Amino acid sequence: MPGHQERIHPVSSVMTLRDALEKDKLCSPFQLTAVCILSTPLFLASIHNVIQIFTAAVPPYHCQSNITLEKSYLPQDSCTRYISPLSNDTEPCLRGERTYDLSLFTSTIISEWDLVCERGWMKELGQSTYMAGVLVGAIVHGSLADR
Repeated sequence: MPGHQERIHPVSSVMTLRDALEKDKLCSPFQLTAVCILSTPLFLASIHNVIQIFTAAVPPYHCQSNITLEKSYLPQDSCTRYISPLSNDTEPCLRGERTYDLSLFTSTIISEWDLVCERGWMKELGQSTYMAGVLVGAIVHGSLADR
């Protein structure tokens, strides 16, 4: 057509990621070794995120009663104990008077430090403090890594 100019698009010399991956095949022994070495700290750090599932498991427990009743009559997971066998009065269970069922876990921080009942909030505080440290570390080290 007279008076109409045809636009000519220049050939782009920019290589796309797909082209680069097809050209280099991305599976050299050096690259595989680098990925394995750099993934090791990530694997070890992820263990710390879930370790409290095992170390802070709450085993079944009950307060040692001063009454000679069978265990089946006493409520399990109780933070109180009966005062008298003739009344239904209870008193708080003191520290060190709890019996833990250690058949599944031989020892947890819950049974070692008696973190149940009035001290149960300490378990959640430990995990929350750890995660707050992860958040602060990500913010601080993330900004430092960008410099």
